[in-house]
Amino acid sequence: MPPSQLPSQIHYRSSCSWTRSHQGIVGSQGKPEVEVVCPPPFCHERDDVWSPEECYVSSIEMCLMMTFLYLAERADLPFLSYRSHAEGLVEFVEGKAQFTRVDIYPTIEVADERLQRKAGLMLKGAARNCLITNSIKTVVEHHEQIVVRPQSD
Repeated sequence: MPPSQLPSQIHYRSSCSWTRSHQGIVGSQGKPEVEVVCPPPFCHERDDVWSPEECYVSSIEMCLMMTFLYLAERADLPFLSYRSHAEGLVEFVEGKAQFTRVDIYPTIEVADERLQRKAGLMLKGAARNCLITNSIKTVVEHHEQIVVRPQSD
């Protein structure tokens, strides 16, 4: 849907409940609940469950991908794959812990060199238009790779 057809306000809702110790669940109506936990080094309970900090970094990474997919579809960009990883840096600034930087490393595969430039432009557009990135003060850097993977006939 083109941005001109979107409503002027969009609401997203979630819920959060304590389950035990430093653990809880988050959810949104109609979606599966997700276990969450206080992360190391703040708590040392579990490392097999999502923390709010991992959700924060992941939401930035997911938003870049979803915005890229949206733009690539509208531009008829045939790409073969998209994958990424991200890393967030927490520092103490004026005595408070905060994310000061998130680095995202997307890799996009295309079938030929003609599509490399177009994929790069779509990724730059995604970075500019990512709702999450536009809503935070954390510096977000993108370290993209656009790789040609020739298709066999």
